[in-house]
Amino acid sequence: MKNLKHILAILLLSVFLISCNDKSNMGNSGQNEIKENNFTSSDDAVNKGKADLISILKTNKEFNLNIDAAALERSKPEAPISVFDVNFEKLLRSDSIALASIAEESKKSQTPLVDNTKVVTVISTSKNEKGWQLDEITDNVRASDLTEIKGQFNNMNVPISVFEVPNINATIYEVNADGRKLYYTKYNGGSLRQPLSEGEILKQIRTDAQIFQRQFGDELKKGKLVK
Repeated sequence: MKNLKHILAILLLSVFLISCNDKSNMGNSGQNEIKENNFTSSDDAVNKGKADLISILKTNKEFNLNIDAAALERSKPEAPISVFDVNFEKLLRSDSIALASIAEESKKSQTPLVDNTKVVTVISTSKNEKGWQLDEITDNVRASDLTEIKGQFNNMNVPISVFEVPNINATIYEVNADGRKLYYTKYNGGSLRQPLSEGEILKQIRTDAQIFQRQFGDELKKGKLVK
């Protein structure tokens, strides 16, 4: 029953965001446009997302989102985290030892909402042609990961970037601590408490990307696989 309620809650959030996107496209020849999901800044979108999530938690108490409503209300937004998509072709072909050099330009941000030493949830926003839009108002997995990583540093607002690797589904956290870049991942059984060097991370994901390409490259070219 708890799993069913959780699924229904996720569906509710999805319908909510889809509704916002649909309404943002409505208008009368460009006049009186409804702008529920168009914001001038990512901060504005995050504030709206937080308010909407609080409202959902208060009015739909039967849904279990694993979020403490009181902690959410107390929470404060930290510096947004840039999310970068690694270019799979560059990963395969390049000999670069820097993740940034094989990543696309970031158009997505994730803002942690923090209460004391816990990341309560993460709100995702992205750039569009009119500014910023709200994409996700809850991400428990990312919140848990960030709580574990940030808890290892005295500064909960330690700068972090996220690199997402398509096809092999790897997520890499880059932490800039005291001028040093540390890399964390749960990929292939990795530990978020055991940092790796950038070279180690790249060697691992490049090897797996090459294996993936050999096994599924033809299907990928034909569009039979989703990146």
